[in-house]
Amino acid sequence: MNEFEMPSSLKTPFIEVFYQAGDPPFICGVNGNATTSILLEIEEGLSEDEQYTFDKGDGNYLFKTTRDPGQYDNEGWCEIPPYWDLDLVLFSPIAQADREKEES
Repeated sequence: MNEFEMPSSLKTPFIEVFYQAGDPPFICGVNGNATTSILLEIEEGLSEDEQYTFDKGDGNYLFKTTRDPGQYDNEGWCEIPPYWDLDLVLFSPIAQADREKEES
């Protein structure tokens, strides 16, 4: 029995995002099934709702990501385009994040 699993076996990727006011947020860690294009798409959307997504302040945010398929009318016209929904799992303020890096 193996205690490890391949990250690609996680169908829903978890992403760690570093945020500091004044700088663009960026993905600094990933666990799960995510291609480069998925990560670029998520990262591009991070700044759109910055005030709501990063309401805890500067630090590292861990999000569970879910792909929302969007909404289409009965004629196939896109009413709400598909997007990545981010659910906050964990937050680490900058001071705490720095201590954790020093310990490892």
